[in-house]
Amino acid sequence: MQNDYLVIKEKLASLIREYNRLEVKLSTMEVRSPRFFVIPIVPPAPKVTVDGTILNIEPVPDELSEQVSKDQKALFEEYGHPYPHDSQEAPRPHKDNNSP
Repeated sequence: MQNDYLVIKEKLASLIREYNRLEVKLSTMEVRSPRFFVIPIVPPAPKVTVDGTILNIEPVPDELSEQVSKDQKALFEEYGHPYPHDSQEAPRPHKDNNSP
């Protein structure tokens, strides 16, 4: 089961990477900001442990979001643009004035 999850996660990251790569090329040709894919997946639930009377809640890293952010940074470097956020945040998608 874990292997299936890892394979599907990598395939999803690859599809998002390819979409973003095509979007950067298209937005460059159209002279506009790229509209990056927004991951519609809920981040993993935190790890909860109980040690006697102490409740520990530890965040679980979201490996998919981290991979997508890393890929986006590489795209910005490839096209010679500064990455908009130096924090762990991914770039925000561009919103049109016509979109809801």
